[in-house]
Amino acid sequence: MDISQLNACIPSPIEEQDRLVSGEISKIISRPEKCPAPFQLTEINQLNNSESQYACVACGASGLRQTASRMQDIFEDCDYIWLYKECKKIDGIPNLNGTTLKAVLTVAKNIGIKTTTGKIRKIKEYKKIINPNDQSQLETAIFLYHAVLAAVTLSNNGWKGEVVRMPLSGEPTGGHGIVINGFDMQNYLCHDSMPEYHNGKDDFKMPKNYAINEAWVFTVDEEIIDIDNSLIGWVANDVPNTIKNNIIISRLNLRDAPNGKLIKTLSVGTKFEVIEQYNGTLGGHTWQEIKI
Repeated sequence: MDISQLNACIPSPIEEQDRLVSGEISKIISRPEKCPAPFQLTEINQLNNSESQYACVACGASGLRQTASRMQDIFEDCDYIWLYKECKKIDGIPNLNGTTLKAVLTVAKNIGIKTTTGKIRKIKEYKKIINPNDQSQLETAIFLYHAVLAAVTLSNNGWKGEVVRMPLSGEPTGGHGIVINGFDMQNYLCHDSMPEYHNGKDDFKMPKNYAINEAWVFTVDEEIIDIDNSLIGWVANDVPNTIKNNIIISRLNLRDAPNGKLIKTLSVGTKFEVIEQYNGTLGGHTWQEIKI
């Protein structure tokens, strides 16, 4: 596949209100010459289906979410396809495949990132690295925050193997989102969503002179929201032999309002609690609102 044509990471709009990583970095008096990645991030092959080909930015943000959670001994995966779809609702470019780093960070803060443990994990703050091509700035941010979400430009021939290279003049290029979570003397240690381009591994190295288009970090974590999987709607409570002791004993339609649109047909054995009784009749029935 021509990965340069995906162009799945689109430049973020520049906004004056963007918060910048500056004061925090200036307070760090030293950093190590080498900083190994603190955690082994979950291996994700994003190219398993066409829907996920453009989800590298969401995969990258999921890597930052995993890192922040593992700092608290919480080991869980993230639903990056769900996250990508949420980004497309707000990124302002619904007709283009791919999304921006700013969009995924906005979703992570305002909505959260859905995990496989049935929770939504929100971040409280994110910040932009002023100059990610300043080695001192970027290395200090990696050391301080453990993971950086970065946008780079790649080419088919350059984005291969354990150590990638910058695109050469004339090579087709595209935008890509990655995690940078460590460094050694020559390279940044990175995590990618396309292991087939790195000898089957998600982890790879990127030379420190590789141009980085933009980079962001999660600076304050976290707010946890339990996902409420309950379903609320209205059922006709006067249909014979359909309800007994708050249990559905014969298939019954759940609607969005008394005599409203069908939400789903409830199966036999469904348990529920009653929220409210409708005062009067509609469509020839009396109604009650229930929570499943």
